[in-house]
Amino acid sequence: MALNKSRKLLTATQLSAYVVCPEAWRLKHVENEPSERNISSRQDRGKEMRREWVQQQDLSRTLRFYAKVVYLLLVSLVIIVFLLERQRNSRQYEERPETASPPHSVESSEDVANGG
Repeated sequence: MALNKSRKLLTATQLSAYVVCPEAWRLKHVENEPSERNISSRQDRGKEMRREWVQQQDLSRTLRFYAKVVYLLLVSLVIIVFLLERQRNSRQYEERPETASPPHSVESSEDVANGG
């Protein structure tokens, strides 16, 4: 039994591609539509897009880190200002004399004229 060399065998992948979309299978295997150059350029474009995506993710990670640092610095600054203000107020309270003289009464002009 002689094999006919013009006859091609279909692989399972080709058969499944035909079942999904016969026109796409025909263009790919019969017309040889997608050339190696097109596939290579698509792969190169995909690799470049991936590289750009990775760079964006790295930049995003770096910015998130810096945002956390700035946030912690701001919180620390608020705490320091609060503590310094509290300490300043407590010193002012301590410097006041505890036994203050009673407030002077305002004498009316009649009291002054009457001598007393």
